[in-house]
Amino acid sequence: MDIFYNTPQENRVFNTLCAVLILIFSPVILTNAQADNITIDQKVIKRDFMRVVMSAEYGGNSKFGRSVKKYDSTVRFAIINHSKLDRRQAIKGFVWSLPTKIAGLKTSVVSNPQQANFRIHVVDKDQYADVIRNEIYGGARKPVRGKCFVRVLASKNANSIGSTDVVIRSDDGERLFQRCMVEEILQGLGPLADRGNKNFSIFNTASQHSSFTVHDQVLMNILYDPRIKPGMSKSQVAKILPTVMHDCLKRLNLIEPQS
Repeated sequence: MDIFYNTPQENRVFNTLCAVLILIFSPVILTNAQADNITIDQKVIKRDFMRVVMSAEYGGNSKFGRSVKKYDSTVRFAIINHSKLDRRQAIKGFVWSLPTKIAGLKTSVVSNPQQANFRIHVVDKDQYADVIRNEIYGGARKPVRGKCFVRVLASKNANSIGSTDVVIRSDDGERLFQRCMVEEILQGLGPLADRGNKNFSIFNTASQHSSFTVHDQVLMNILYDPRIKPGMSKSQVAKILPTVMHDCLKRLNLIEPQS
């Protein structure tokens, strides 16, 4: 089963954020939470989890699209540079930071793309369509939209993610690169619908965020909590979501709002 998601970027306005900040490893998640200076609203978190994780922009009506989509084993990233402007170190820095911000997520970076289950292609603008068609679609002349791209394939049992391909433009400006790197890599781990709260989440085409916000860190920590299993339905998730969310907020040392 194939879930395809392609992010249009033309109308987005991005925050100015120095790229090097995202490369700095944070020893504890609390540091990032304080830096983001936002209030965590449990109602928004629950709504966004159902909208962003339990759906998909494309293939959202399939069983896979409607269920929990996540890796159930180590995510093996390969970063493949096609561009004149080599961004591999920046992307490695972001990938290496993920396990420090998402409890339960296991990652590695491999040099051989054949050994990877998450491939990130870094391209120039004039390479974008050809790389998607030739490297990802095997030469098929499919329409290519947007300025960055993610495709997620289900595993054989259709319960977990089997593989992900991401394409990021390297020479189309710092803000676009930063936004695409964060959003597409995170979406390739499971949250495939662009229906998050635009004020708090990068998972919305109208959002001005270009970093891994605390709000989205909470969503990803809920998703990769071991009690949230690949293939779970909305009703199954709804029964345990309040408890899992509470435990994640407590673990992240985030202040809970009054209900």
